[in-house]
Order: sequence, then C-alpha cells, then structure tokens
Amino acid sequence: MHGRMTDTAQKIRDLRKQLSLTQAELAERLGVAQSTVARWERGSEISQENLLPLAKLAGQTVDQFLNGDVTGAVTKTSPGPSEDAKRRFMAALDKMTPDEIASELRAIEARVAGRTPADQR
Repeated sequence: MHGRMTDTAQKIRDLRKQLSLTQAELAERLGVAQSTVARWERGSEISQENLLPLAKLAGQTVDQFLNGDVTGAVTKTSPGPSEDAKRRFMAALDKMTPDEIASELRAIEARVAGRTPADQR
C-alpha cells in the first residue's frame, strides 16, 4: 500500500485496539497467524472466510464492518457501498450458512428502515 492504509486495514487495527488485543491475540481468536493480521493491517486482501469472524468480533454484520466503522455507527447519510465492497460482501455470503445469511438480511433490513439491530429484538 506504500504508506497509505486502506479503510479495511484501518478498521482492523481500530478494532484490535478497541478490544485491547495485540496482533498475536487477535490472530489467536481468529485462528490465523500473527503475520496474517499484520498483513491485513498493512492493507493486504482479507480472505472471505475471515470477514465474518472479524465482523462478529466487532459486534457487526459483514456489511456494517465493511461499510461502517468499528464502533457500529453506520449512518443513513453515509455513502453507499463501493462496487468492491459489494463484491466482497457477496463473496462472504457464499461462505455463510443459511442462518447467518438470514441474520445478515435482518440487519440490512433494519438498517434500511432506520432501526438498529437491537430494535428488532
């Protein structure tokens, strides 16, 4: 990335710091090597199977993690997702179980309706 961190890389670093974890501790929680977390934080591509566990650690859906911030403050006025974010989201859906997909859809519907996921309980 030559000195410029991607949005996703920054989100991963912010999430790790928010959870007060080292790269090694985050890696252990996700079942990956510490060097993998370090690469993500430098802007390397994240495999689709790691997006869902990262989003879950953030207490978010994959959509929120990719398109919002790690505090979950996704606003209605934020710009729509990029084409790249849409492709990553669709690829992540391919890896999900039907129950995980249903949960993601409920969260998206709530977001579109202006509710938080907690409001739908």
